[in-house]
Amino acid sequence: MDIFNEKINPKFIKEINTLLSLHNDFFNTRNSNINYINLYQKNLNIVRYDYILEYLRNIEIIGKDIARYNILYYGFLVSQPNNKNQYFHLDYKGKSVTYFIPTIDLTDMNGTEYLYFYDKSLYDIHFNLFLDITKQYIEKEKLIDFLKTVGLIYMKDYEFRIVNCSAYSIVRLPHNVFHRGKTNETGKNRIMFQITLELEGIDFIKNEEIIPIAEEDE
Repeated sequence: MDIFNEKINPKFIKEINTLLSLHNDFFNTRNSNINYINLYQKNLNIVRYDYILEYLRNIEIIGKDIARYNILYYGFLVSQPNNKNQYFHLDYKGKSVTYFIPTIDLTDMNGTEYLYFYDKSLYDIHFNLFLDITKQYIEKEKLIDFLKTVGLIYMKDYEFRIVNCSAYSIVRLPHNVFHRGKTNETGKNRIMFQITLELEGIDFIKNEEIIPIAEEDE
């Protein structure tokens, strides 16, 4: 998980807030899942808000990946207070990279939780292992017990971290980081703009405008 603490362009912040106001009803609908609303998706017939792409291309770190990979979708991810924990997982069978731009500060109370290897080579070495167990563990203690059986020791080989960063900074989620959206323990909606790029062809995404299923998205 890569965190870039420099804030995005103020004009882009203004555009994000305008889009938030247009979809305010969706964000305030009570739901215990982490929900996603598409502004663009490669399989939808209608492309909306394509001017957003210009802002994204002008952010150096995101623009480089957009030049290399196809855009799968972009839109907003909302986690309401006291929502459900997700299962630990890899997104789209490890075939995607995602950027998040949170609209509020992320802390231990509302940030994305992920498994952090002290030796970065272990992400690729154990990539297939995490593919095999994606969406199987929701209790961290059981995941720790399982990983011990394959020789991965908690606090020796890895630990769990939670993304902490300021609003409107950028978070990059690589294809090989085991993670989950955790319960939002604050009293506020945690809304993030999200763009996901496909590293390989992905043909198993939901062709929907609104995806109200927690384990599908973050």
